[in-house]
Amino acid sequence: MESIVTRGNCQESPRNEQVVGSIPTSGSGSNKHIALFVTIVCMQVDRLSITMDPDLGQAVRTAAARARVSVSAWLTSAAVDRIRNELLGAALDEWEAEGEPFSDSELDAASRLLAASRSSSNTVT
Repeated sequence: MESIVTRGNCQESPRNEQVVGSIPTSGSGSNKHIALFVTIVCMQVDRLSITMDPDLGQAVRTAAARARVSVSAWLTSAAVDRIRNELLGAALDEWEAEGEPFSDSELDAASRLLAASRSSSNTVT
């Protein structure tokens, strides 16, 4: 079963794999090997170089390891969350500008819902 995804300007061969090693197999006097393949997935990315405080950098590495993702994946997720929050804040500001500001009871209800959502998403099963 082979599935290959190519994106962008990649000029890849139909068999888009590279042999990265082999494992000898035991058999009755046979000298067989199982080839290990890695599939190359070609996609466009925007490479960024960032600098941060060393303590923050270590905290990011630790958080990424805890989440079992790469530092790039963890930072990408954090950026997506931040942008989503900023867009939500702008939408709420616009909503309030078109009508009345949110009441204290509406803000309290939203706070309770968000707290419940956060606690249920942090539950370890």
